[in-house]
Amino acid sequence: MSSEKADKLSKSAYAYMAQMINEYRMLAHRTDNTQVENIAIAIAERFNDPEQSMDLRMHDLRAFEAALLYLKPIDQLRREAWNLRSRYSDIVGSQAYSVYERLNPPDPATAPEAELRADMQFVQSETFRYYLFLAAREDLRSELSMKVATLTVIVCMAALGTVMFSILGQGQETLAKRFALIISLVIASGTVGGFLSMQRRLQTSYCEGDPVSNITQLRHGKFSLFLAPLSGAVFALVIYTLLAGQFLEGVLFPRLVVRASGNSFIEVGNAAFTFENYRATVPYSIMDCAKLFIWCFLGGFAERLVPDTLSRIVGEAEKSKITSVPIIPPSTLPTPVVPNNTQVSITGPASVPQGTLVSYQATLAGSQSAIEWSVEPADGGQIVADPNDSNKAVYQAPSAAADVTIIATPTSEPTKAGRLTIQIS
Repeated sequence: MSSEKADKLSKSAYAYMAQMINEYRMLAHRTDNTQVENIAIAIAERFNDPEQSMDLRMHDLRAFEAALLYLKPIDQLRREAWNLRSRYSDIVGSQAYSVYERLNPPDPATAPEAELRADMQFVQSETFRYYLFLAAREDLRSELSMKVATLTVIVCMAALGTVMFSILGQGQETLAKRFALIISLVIASGTVGGFLSMQRRLQTSYCEGDPVSNITQLRHGKFSLFLAPLSGAVFALVIYTLLAGQFLEGVLFPRLVVRASGNSFIEVGNAAFTFENYRATVPYSIMDCAKLFIWCFLGGFAERLVPDTLSRIVGEAEKSKITSVPIIPPSTLPTPVVPNNTQVSITGPASVPQGTLVSYQATLAGSQSAIEWSVEPADGGQIVADPNDSNKAVYQAPSAAADVTIIATPTSEPTKAGRLTIQIS
């Protein structure tokens, strides 16, 4: 959009201009400032001329608005000050208006005329500036929405073409047609979800704060908006793969099976991995098919759904990797009781294989106290106290040979800490 076209008065701007012209004509008091008066008269005459009115621009409207504010009697200005501030608050938002209020603006009822007029000129100028950038922002958002919608339609039309070919194509139904049908609908669901997510982000973001910054973010961050439908399609395929791999199970998730000959099927968990079986993986029923497409749509719409799901799966895998290491009880290894002069003894093996988990127990002679466990050096493995009995702890040995010291410190008597040096072999 050219700057000349954007600067022309719209129909609503012409209506607002006509309202201000009528207010100007009804003024009962005129100022002795002939310069301001001449500006208002010149713009009003151009507005009343049918030929010249078509050449009026937004800066003419702003100039007449400022001149009218200057020409209004002070009593009328005091009454309209609250309305101007209310309009300013609506257009700039609560955050920007709270900053304006912290500047202690003058009270319209008691402020000196010069101070009040200066404040109203500022409010009116800022409101007009926000109106201009608001129009530019909406034009940019409409342009981006149209382009992303075009990309979404292209992807969905390609998917629809594949679906129609699978349904109406010549020959009997084959695994390839069935697989193409399911995957095309999965991709289309994720693409539409990504597009609607982008639309929602456009409508809810870039509304608060400086309008120039918002427009700059929109213009320079538009590439991420185009990625929304494409990432939605990719996330939908990931959702389908997670369901096929039975990472997601429950009544809310679809049941996928491997279709065999006729109406028979094989559960995906029992089917051998072959390309033919993968192509034959389909929802079990119509209800499962609907669940599949809903989850694929959510995969594109909720941008964090798939990444968070993958992070959770990775976290569970790491956790199971640690907990799967067998804990060697003290009874299977030498378990000497090591006395020391600090009245604390630690029971547990003095030699530990690399990477294993071993139990230790601390005993404080003559009293009872919670125990804090630690190891030296810091990279000498990890030791965690039993949540039900702090006198017991589980130690995970490092994956390298070393000499490590286990320390058990009574919280009530830190000076009576016990130490046990063990060998990691």
